[in-house]
Amino acid sequence: MNETGGVPEYQMVGLGADYARFFSIASSAYYKGTGFNIGADVKQSHGQGLQFSGGYQYRPYDRILTDLNALPLTTLYLKRLHGELEWKAAGQVEWSVFAGTDYEKRTGDEQIAGNSSASEYRILGKLTMYHAHNASYYGGGCVSRAQNRNRWSAELKGGWIDFAEHYIYPVRKLSFGKFFADLQTQWIHSFRNNGLLTCGIDSRYYANSQKDITMPYALMDELNTDLVGHTFDSSTANYGTAGFDVRYDHPIKSSGRYGVFATLSGHWTGNGNYHETDLNMAVGMTF
Repeated sequence: MNETGGVPEYQMVGLGADYARFFSIASSAYYKGTGFNIGADVKQSHGQGLQFSGGYQYRPYDRILTDLNALPLTTLYLKRLHGELEWKAAGQVEWSVFAGTDYEKRTGDEQIAGNSSASEYRILGKLTMYHAHNASYYGGGCVSRAQNRNRWSAELKGGWIDFAEHYIYPVRKLSFGKFFADLQTQWIHSFRNNGLLTCGIDSRYYANSQKDITMPYALMDELNTDLVGHTFDSSTANYGTAGFDVRYDHPIKSSGRYGVFATLSGHWTGNGNYHETDLNMAVGMTF
């Protein structure tokens, strides 16, 4: 808290850095962006054999300071790419194997604003100060079987995550790599009254393989140092997750198209240093 009144506000620009010129001056901002998504899926007409899915997303975001006559302070360019190959085989027991990648790249521009004139700031130029990428490479397999009114499935997936971000000046770098494994199982039962019971169990584990950080600690205050340290420790920690989901759907016969449902789910996330547990219940209507 500021002793002279008001609350100081930081315009963060990445890796603990902030836009110092407008510290505690602009207390209101909004984000505006227009982008596009494209995607393609290629599948065999009989649902077997080699299949492919992929997509690309481009979306820039402008951070605009309301208090300074809509000054566009920064622009974040977000690009995402996804691709997956899968081989499916049908039979009494259906199975598939797959491999894919998810890649995300972020680039941040900071606008250079000149002196204000009648509360208007002229943009003199821009500097690309922030770079980050987050890549996930994975592979796995799935098996399922339907029998009478029951259907069960299990999927095992594993891979590697490569993350790195870089702020140009003063130099700030953070990177880490993680191996991960994911197991999901599901059982579905259809009742004679057309009710549907779905039960699922999932578990994941992330194991850090490497980590590195470079920060201008001599130029950082205590609060900023604590923020960066906490972010680095939590991002590079080993941790696991486990959870369950149960849902029952029941149709309303008189309507023919409406139904009611009830769900119960619980999840745990943590390691030796921290943990989080949540339990959710809901009832609702489908249409």
